[in-house]
Amino acid sequence: MDKELQKYISEIPGLNHNSDYSKLTMDIPSVGELEDGRVTMVVLMPGVYVMDIDIRSNAIPKVLENMGGKSEIGLLVNCCFEGRCEFVMNTGEYTYLSCNEISFGTGRSDSSFSYPSADYKGIEICIMKDALRNCELELCGYRFLAPKTMAKLSQADNVNTIVKVGDSIMRAAYGIHQEIQREEGDMPANTRGMLLLNVMEFFEMLARKDYKVEQTRTYFTKGQVQIAQETRKKILSDLSVRQSAKELAADFGISETSLKNYFKSVYGIGFLDFQEKIRNEKAEELLSTTDMGILAISQAVGFSTQSHFSAFFKKIHGYSPLEYRRRVKLKNYKS
Repeated sequence: MDKELQKYISEIPGLNHNSDYSKLTMDIPSVGELEDGRVTMVVLMPGVYVMDIDIRSNAIPKVLENMGGKSEIGLLVNCCFEGRCEFVMNTGEYTYLSCNEISFGTGRSDSSFSYPSADYKGIEICIMKDALRNCELELCGYRFLAPKTMAKLSQADNVNTIVKVGDSIMRAAYGIHQEIQREEGDMPANTRGMLLLNVMEFFEMLARKDYKVEQTRTYFTKGQVQIAQETRKKILSDLSVRQSAKELAADFGISETSLKNYFKSVYGIGFLDFQEKIRNEKAEELLSTTDMGILAISQAVGFSTQSHFSAFFKKIHGYSPLEYRRRVKLKNYKS
C-alpha cells in the first residue's frame, strides 16, 4: 500500500489497521440498543479489497467506500447473508439485495449503499480498474480470468446485475467471511493464501453461472421508496397509535395494496408484521428497564386493554409480561 493511502488511513478516527495497513477494522455504532457492528476490510492485493460487513446501522462510513482513492472501479460484487441493502440501479430505479442474492457491476452507484432495516451481514469485493487489468493468476498452468469475465458481462449489459444464487455460491461466499474472521490479529499480507483461494473459488463459481434477467424482480422509483420511509417514520413516531394502512395510503394518494407492497419491498417485512415486531420490542424494553405497570405498557404500545396485550405478548414468548419481567430481573441478579 502506498504511503499516501497509509497516511489517509492513519488519520481516520476509529479506523484500526495492522502493521502493514493491509487489514482494516472499524466498529460501527448500532441503531438503538443493539450491539455495535463491525466492518473488516482486507487488501488482498494492490487494488483488490475484500470487505466483511456485520452491522446494525443504516450505512457504512464513506471513508470505507473510498479506499481506492481516485482510481476507477473495475468490478464491484456484493453478496448478502442477512438483511437488505438498498441498491440504486444505473437507470435510477431502486431495488433491494436480500439474503442469498448477489449484485455485480462495473462501478458504484452515485449514492452510497444503505441498509433500510439497519441489520445487514454480507461481503463486498471491489477490484479497481487498474488491478483488474492485471488480475490474472496462474495456478498449476490454469489462468484465473473469472473477475475479467464478470466485468465483461457487466460492461456488455451496462447495468448492475442482481440475482439469486444457489447454496454452492453462498457457501463459497461464507467461506470468505469465515476466513476473514478466523484470521484475527495482525494478519500480514503474506499469510492470506487461504483467503485468496476462497475468493478465487467464489469468482470461478460466479463466472460459470448462467445469468438471466429475473422477471420477478421489482424496481421502485425514488418517490415510492420515500413513501415506504415516511410510513415507517409515522409508525415509529407514536406506538400508542395504531396506524391504518388504508388511511396512510389515502394520505399519499395511492392504494392500500401499493403502500403495503412498497413497505415490504423496502424493509423485507409486511406492514402489520412490522408493527407487531416493534410493539413487542418496545414492550420488552419497558418491562426490562422500567417499573411501569402492565396497563401503562399496554397503552404505550398500542393496546386498548391489558388482556389483549398480555395475550399478544404470551403468543410470542410463551409466558405473560409479568413472568417476562420476573425472568429478566432474576437473570440480572445472577449476573
